[in-house]
Amino acid sequence: MTTSLPISTAIVLTEAPRVEERMGRILALLASEGISVVVTDQLDEANKQLSRCEVGEVQCVLLDADTISDSDGIAAYLDDIRSTAGDADLKPIVVASAPSQAVVLAAFRAGAGDVIDLTLESDAHILAVLQRIAVDRHRRVQRRRRVRCLRTILEDLVKDLIQTERRSIDLEHLIAARDSVELFEVFHPNRQACVLVVDDERDTASMLVEVLAGVELDTHACFSGEDAVAFTKDMAKRGRAIDLALTDICLPGITGLETIEQMRLVKPDLAAILMSGLSDSKTADETAMCATEHGVVDYVVKPFRDTHELVERVKKHAIESMNYARGRHYVEQIKERHGKSLLRYRKIAADLDQLYL
Repeated sequence: MTTSLPISTAIVLTEAPRVEERMGRILALLASEGISVVVTDQLDEANKQLSRCEVGEVQCVLLDADTISDSDGIAAYLDDIRSTAGDADLKPIVVASAPSQAVVLAAFRAGAGDVIDLTLESDAHILAVLQRIAVDRHRRVQRRRRVRCLRTILEDLVKDLIQTERRSIDLEHLIAARDSVELFEVFHPNRQACVLVVDDERDTASMLVEVLAGVELDTHACFSGEDAVAFTKDMAKRGRAIDLALTDICLPGITGLETIEQMRLVKPDLAAILMSGLSDSKTADETAMCATEHGVVDYVVKPFRDTHELVERVKKHAIESMNYARGRHYVEQIKERHGKSLLRYRKIAADLDQLYL
């Protein structure tokens, strides 16, 4: 027989055998309406069945309450069902023979959709309850699904906007670079990452410039902290980039850490790696800890044991710093151009999240 009710499946939860003896009447009624019945004592199994509501099945959940001794047990079981299912729209129907007032109150307070008294209710009333609860849940689940779809569409639209704007900003920078507008060089999409080596040992500095330039890093050298700060200011005035400072900790005049601090007054997001010629491991460890407290991304000891490994570390940090600065620039530009639209997006997204709840 084809069901006259818009219900696909009834899930019967019971903690005891011989459910047919206790709920035979309602099971026969469901069968007469052509409704599939799943009887289980496992909440995980019930949850698998409930997940099918997402693809259009209309379901109701029936709890065999005659096997639960008291109202506290009813409330606890209903809490377990909702917790396992993770479904705020799930409202099980409690089925019992002559339930006490305490059981009825506990059921409704714990979120039951309704209580069916098998000794009093007519078949027509039982079917009406099943239909009302099942259809209501189905509508809520489908609405939640549509809200999720809308949220995804909205997020995709914003992602497309950001990608389009990134391409537009890159094109503007390329045009500006073609016209020799130096102000845009910092965010030129095709530029190399820039490293400033700061070391009073000129041979070491020259060697580092050579090997770093060999891996396509735009590399410069200064031989004191004061010169490095002045160079950073000059680069900033000309719209040039410094992505990473590779600085010896012991410099004539201001120290390596002081150099980094003053350079960051000009370029706050500057990445830095400290070099040290200290041979004493305890002092080196203390220096490394101090460097970490100052936001230094890496620390190396001279003489270098593996120049290739050092170069790869410097390149990695320089490119990450460049990409971070470029990403922040994109965000600032997009906010400036589309601030009102992004505010509306956040409001709509928050409203959709509330609907989802």
